[in-house]
Amino acid sequence: MRLTRFIPVFAGIVIAAFSLTGCLNEDNRIPPNCYDGELNNDETDIDCGGPNCPDCPPSCFNGVWDVFPLQGWVEVDTDCGGPCGPCPSCTDNVLNGDETGIDCGGGDCPPCPGGAGDCTNNAIDGDETGVDCGGCCCPDCPGGGDCTNGIQDGDEIGIDCGGAACPPCGGGAALQFTVPGEGILSFSTALATFNGDDLVISGSDVANGSITFTIPEPLAGWVNGLNVTFNPNTAPSQTAVYIPDVMDGDMYTSDYTGASVSMTILNINPIQGGNVSGTFSGTLKFEVNGTTLQMQSGVFNVSIL
Repeated sequence: MRLTRFIPVFAGIVIAAFSLTGCLNEDNRIPPNCYDGELNNDETDIDCGGPNCPDCPPSCFNGVWDVFPLQGWVEVDTDCGGPCGPCPSCTDNVLNGDETGIDCGGGDCPPCPGGAGDCTNNAIDGDETGVDCGGCCCPDCPGGGDCTNGIQDGDEIGIDCGGAACPPCGGGAALQFTVPGEGILSFSTALATFNGDDLVISGSDVANGSITFTIPEPLAGWVNGLNVTFNPNTAPSQTAVYIPDVMDGDMYTSDYTGASVSMTILNINPIQGGNVSGTFSGTLKFEVNGTTLQMQSGVFNVSIL
């Protein structure tokens, strides 16, 4: 009886041992092959190409000049022509191939006209009006600004800087606006901080006083192109405040009837060490005597501390 009792236990141990020795390990694992659904085995694409697997089917994106007449696939050049899109040419009015200007320059097209810029070097040169755009031979500049004319236009956030086409504004932080009849008020100290969920953009200067914008985090989050309005309806959480003279304490704000300021946040990286830039304009009001302050062509480009 005792021997009969131990036979099932022994049999179970033997079966388990055989099962364990049958598991895959590093010594008996199936090597890379042309049917495993992975890019390995010196393949040029998953399970095809290379010295070990069948040729890959033709494609317009494989970097190979595929010519397979029997399959009805004959490219004019690598990944273009035939079943693929048209090949770059010197007459297609597109900056492509190795051209340095539209349909000119490079190894295959005629030289670009004298004075033309190089539309591929990430710089403003030749007759370009923006970085690799404008002039005789480069694509049109986005944003409508001319980065070479000495004025702030288009979507620039400073004179000939910022926006979609111009170089970033240099010289560190910047915050300024124009008051009709008084000129530009520029603040030598400009920065942005997060106060809880509020973004606070501020500038100060001994000669020009201080300005502060307080913006609660929008429901959609901090995104490029965000439009912000400051008026009595947005107070007190969302306000714009300008103090011309800290000693006098006179204060113009967006809290009072008749005040309204519009701001566009063009670019923002909403982290400590990030940056925020944009434009603003509108009217602030001094409640004591009803005086208003007109702000025009306001711009800011500041670090977030």
